[in-house]
Amino acid sequence: MVVSAAISARIQSLIDELQPGDSLGQWLTRVCKDELNALLLRGNRIYLWALRPDGTVLRMDHEAFNHPAEPETDPLVLHAVLTHGARTHPDLQDLVPARPDGARPCRSCEGSGMVACKQDGYDSCLGCNGLGWVVTGQRG
Repeated sequence: MVVSAAISARIQSLIDELQPGDSLGQWLTRVCKDELNALLLRGNRIYLWALRPDGTVLRMDHEAFNHPAEPETDPLVLHAVLTHGARTHPDLQDLVPARPDGARPCRSCEGSGMVACKQDGYDSCLGCNGLGWVVTGQRG
């Protein structure tokens, strides 16, 4: 992915603004800022995704020893992660690829990518993996 100098600088600025504390609950912010120089975009029960200023999206298994990170290569996952990241950081919207031809808004979340959740308020829609759209033949 090609990232403009302006977006790269904005990503770095967001990383620099991170204020990880010393508590156990702040380990992820510390790893992203101090070890990966990356901005956390999204996580699920297994993986966490973070964005580097050069546009690389890293995937980290948060239960693996030493939290190894590797570039994410799945185009659908990249799209979902960047879409979610752009909701949190609108400056990143230019990084989100266009919807594929034939995609339609997800009926489960009405195109928002988010659904109400009793515990956390909102969570990513399982029907579209947080994209807000589905390709014909998918369930959402």
